[in-house]
Amino acid sequence: MTTTEKPIPMRQMTPEEVRLSIRDFLVFKLHESFEFADRAVQPDKSCFELLDLDDFFPLEILKWLEIDKPKGPRGILTEHSTVSDFCLFLAEQTLVPAIEPAVILGNPCLSAGAFLTIRRLLAERGVDVSKIGPSTPLFAFVYRHPWMFENLFPRMAPGRVPAVRWKNRPLMFNVLAGILVSAVTFAFWKWGGLTDAQALLVGFILAMFRLWQIAVIRSTSRQENWVLDFGGLYDFRDLVDAMLGRPLRTRAA
Repeated sequence: MTTTEKPIPMRQMTPEEVRLSIRDFLVFKLHESFEFADRAVQPDKSCFELLDLDDFFPLEILKWLEIDKPKGPRGILTEHSTVSDFCLFLAEQTLVPAIEPAVILGNPCLSAGAFLTIRRLLAERGVDVSKIGPSTPLFAFVYRHPWMFENLFPRMAPGRVPAVRWKNRPLMFNVLAGILVSAVTFAFWKWGGLTDAQALLVGFILAMFRLWQIAVIRSTSRQENWVLDFGGLYDFRDLVDAMLGRPLRTRAA
C-alpha cells in the first residue's frame, strides 16, 4: 500500500450480518451441520440457549467477531433476551472492512472494488500481491493465510463465503515426518549407530525432500481443490462473486 492510498474504510456490521456470522462460526469452527446452526441462531430463540452450546462459546464468538471486551451496561442481556437482542448488542461494536465500488473507465464497478479490497487486505498481511489477478488460483493463499479466508472474508460477507474444508494435510504431515526423521537421525549420530557420512547423506535427502515440498506448494496452487474444498471457489474471481452473493461460474468437467 502506498502512502497516497487512503486506509481501507470500515463499516459496522448489521444485526442480521452478526446473526449469519455466528451461524458461519458454528459451521466453520464447531463443525456443526448447517441445519443445526441455522436453527440455533433463529432470531426469536433465547440467546442463552445459544451461549450454552459450548462452555467456551461466549469467548470464542467474541474472538471470531474480533471484539476484545464487550461494551455495554451490566445486565443488558436478561433471561428474556433473544438471539436478535444478542446480535443487536454485538453489532454495535463489530467492524469489518467495507467493500466500495471502484471507478473503472468512469463507471463504478462493485466487482473491481471487492477485488481491490481483497488485494489490499492481503497486502497489509505482508502478501506480495503484484501478480494477483482475478484468475489467480486461491489455493496457495488459503494454505499460507488461512485466517483471511476462514475468518475475515466470511465476516465481510456473512453466509456467502463457504467453509474451507481441509480434505487432508499431506504437506503438513510431510513436514512433521521430516522433523521426526531429523530428530531420530541426530540421536543415532550423537549416541552411535550412524557414521558422519551416513548422517550427511540423510541430511542431504531431507534437504531435497524440503525442496520438493516447496515445488509441490507452488505447482498445486494451480490445481483445483488439491488438499482443500472451498465450496467450489477456485480463483479470486470466484471469491469476489461469492462475497457479492452472485452465482459461481460453471466450470468444464
